[in-house]
Amino acid sequence: MREAGRRSSWCMILIISVVLLALTGTVQARVGGGQRYGGARGGDNGGEGLGIVVYLLLRLCVEQPCIGVPLTIAVIVGLFLHRKHRRKVQEATIARSATARRQSMAARGDADLEAIRSSDPGFTEEEFREMVKTAFVALQNAWSNQDMTPVKAYVSDGVLERFGLQLDMQRAMGYRNSMKEIRVLGVRIVSAHTDSRFHTIHAEIHARADDTDVDLKSGRTLRVNTGEDFIEYWTFLRKPGAGTPAGGGLVGGFCPNCGASLALTDAGTCGYCGAHITSGAFDWILTGITQEAEWLPERPSEQIPGYSEIVDKDPGFNIQPLQDTAAVVFWRYVKSYFDGSPAPMAKVAHPLFIPTLERNLRQTADGEWRLYFHDAAVGSVAILDIEPGNEFDRARLLIKWSAWNRYRNSDGRVRGAGDRSIRPQVFTLLRRSDTKTLVEKDFHSAHCPGCAAPYTGGPSGQCDYCGKPLNDGSGAWVLDSITAFSADMLRASSAGAGTVNPEMVLWAMAATMFADGKADAAQKGLLESFSAARGVSAGKVAQMVAAAESGEPLPKPENPVQARAVLEEMVGMALSDGTICASEMKFLESFAVSAGLSGADLRTVIAGKRKTLYREAKREISG
Repeated sequence: MREAGRRSSWCMILIISVVLLALTGTVQARVGGGQRYGGARGGDNGGEGLGIVVYLLLRLCVEQPCIGVPLTIAVIVGLFLHRKHRRKVQEATIARSATARRQSMAARGDADLEAIRSSDPGFTEEEFREMVKTAFVALQNAWSNQDMTPVKAYVSDGVLERFGLQLDMQRAMGYRNSMKEIRVLGVRIVSAHTDSRFHTIHAEIHARADDTDVDLKSGRTLRVNTGEDFIEYWTFLRKPGAGTPAGGGLVGGFCPNCGASLALTDAGTCGYCGAHITSGAFDWILTGITQEAEWLPERPSEQIPGYSEIVDKDPGFNIQPLQDTAAVVFWRYVKSYFDGSPAPMAKVAHPLFIPTLERNLRQTADGEWRLYFHDAAVGSVAILDIEPGNEFDRARLLIKWSAWNRYRNSDGRVRGAGDRSIRPQVFTLLRRSDTKTLVEKDFHSAHCPGCAAPYTGGPSGQCDYCGKPLNDGSGAWVLDSITAFSADMLRASSAGAGTVNPEMVLWAMAATMFADGKADAAQKGLLESFSAARGVSAGKVAQMVAAAESGEPLPKPENPVQARAVLEEMVGMALSDGTICASEMKFLESFAVSAGLSGADLRTVIAGKRKTLYREAKREISG
């Protein structure tokens, strides 16, 4: 009997070993190649095998404890070490992939710069940087003098609209913002991109200036902010056939087509040769200014949902002119609140939007006092998706902006307090589905698509020169609606291949923490430390907190499904370097509790995200 029991025990050990080897082989195959990942069959087999092992080990511990207990301990330790080793392999692979991706992006940028040099032998990085310096100083001086005429030849309609409307509001409030002692401390090209429509260069500008507000009547200094360094990212575009002009081109004050001293018409053409010089066809045009806290590499156009479909039916379509149009729409929206009238929106919004705007203007007024957005600033404009349709095409763009809420009356007096807060909003633009992009009038977003006259006049939705309807979507994109950014849009807002916009996720965290009306110091500290690790400034975090405390419509998860989706993005951020440190884990745990999720939910999300990133990393490295 003893011999039979001994044979039974060794048979049991043999069975356990065979099952363990089978399980180990399954795990290794899944980790290495992802075979049947997520499939029902692989998961069921693993579960059954593990159950058999547990049963046999328990039986062996009871029948032969001298063998069963050490073997069970050995199995537990072995599985623990195996899982620890597997996690290290996953983390190292993810980190290696992230490094390779950054190097690949840099290499693509270098290749695109080389493509620009090849198509334009006169292009040099040194001369481009000097052009950027000249344009930067000229734009600051034009701003200080409240006259954009000297620079309008080389800025897009979106940029011109931004500065023009801001200057109009300054004049109405009786002051001007003066930038003195302007010093450009450095300019570097951070990325470049070429395609069939445009050559694009993003330049980082490190500068310093004495920033003061001056009373227009008395000349008295109202505010001083002296000698503060700042960094901005300026985006320049031109069309592939353009070459570097002699004499400095547009920035130097000469027509890049005919070489004459620049005489720009209201339609954006040269007064001598008639060329549309502000379209990017002849020289670089400034199309965007992004603040340092908002800068992220631009997502490739092909990754935008709906992009390929709309290009198929409109080959001239490109995202940059659409973003420029959205900027024009945004600043006219801000001007409508400043004026207390929908008139600034008449030419850029569909007629069905105007009643909604009128109602909002009435509801936000307080007697004779009108709400306006003081010192509004746009962080970035990003296309979420494009939806081609049978009657109308629609495009959703996320505009991240901030401002102080203030009230003013007809006498120009201002009241209000509180902090600057962030407002992420989705602007949906539409146009008729049979409309084609007028490529020769790119960046003429505030000009009539018929006669090229600038948008002027009052509340008319027609061109004041040729009478063409401007607000029905038959010639250009117009505003359809404005909605708050929601948590379920987080994935669509991720900018760049394989990257997540950290600020969007941090907004969701801030909004969730304040769901009960308050957040404790520990939660705020976690938010600040996690933000700093992701490159988000303390000032931007303060704006997030202020917005959440004031009840601004930030993208807070509305249900457990959205909360888990936000948590997945947060875990993806934390795992971008392969590991989750202790402070990051505290941050994730804090969010999970605030969002009503359990510790098991968090562990499941981390394990699933790590597997997903590992699988993607292996594919990127091997590919």
